[in-house]
Amino acid sequence: MARQRLSLACHSTPGPHNLFRGRRVEPCVETRPVGRTSRLTERQYSTGKGPGTAPQWWSQNSPGLIGSPGEHDARGNDLSVSDVDGDGYADLAVGGPGEDADGEQRAGAVSLLRGSREGVTATGYQHFDQNTRGIPGAAEAGDGWGVQVRLIDGDGRAELVAAAPDENAGDGAVWLLPASGNGLLADGFGSYGAAALGGSAHGAHFGAVIDE
Repeated sequence: MARQRLSLACHSTPGPHNLFRGRRVEPCVETRPVGRTSRLTERQYSTGKGPGTAPQWWSQNSPGLIGSPGEHDARGNDLSVSDVDGDGYADLAVGGPGEDADGEQRAGAVSLLRGSREGVTATGYQHFDQNTRGIPGAAEAGDGWGVQVRLIDGDGRAELVAAAPDENAGDGAVWLLPASGNGLLADGFGSYGAAALGGSAHGAHFGAVIDE
């Protein structure tokens, strides 16, 4: 059985819960190949009485999304759902730790699909990697940025925590993207490793696990 990442959240507040699932595609169910180890992201609608019958599928082949599917992108390896912009609709953060960035293989990337009355949409779609202006560091081969992603809400707008446990030859680090009414912000972004918490950074793989 293929590995799947599940996330359950309300699409709107208040409202029924919906199931978000990232899964490996073998074989691909889209009309264009996305690679045997690429992933699709599914949003399963809820009727309020149980799962609906018309799941919504997203991949990098979907209109309005940036990039093109690669064999080892691992898009959907991790998912997190919360309201980033404070509009009352759940947004979906998607980790792609195997994505290339400016020629650096498997440097990793994170994207955000915005929620709306009609469901998840490409309108306002955001895509980040470590070469995005304002984000500390630089994309390097094998970093795996986005292997863990969490949207954490303490004030009505959820900020994003993204991890790269293989950063700096396995020392690892996590990054925090602030939230705004227009989505996530690269400016004001901070990054942290084990040393910032008083621990030993060498080989710590900091960020390999982020608690819910």
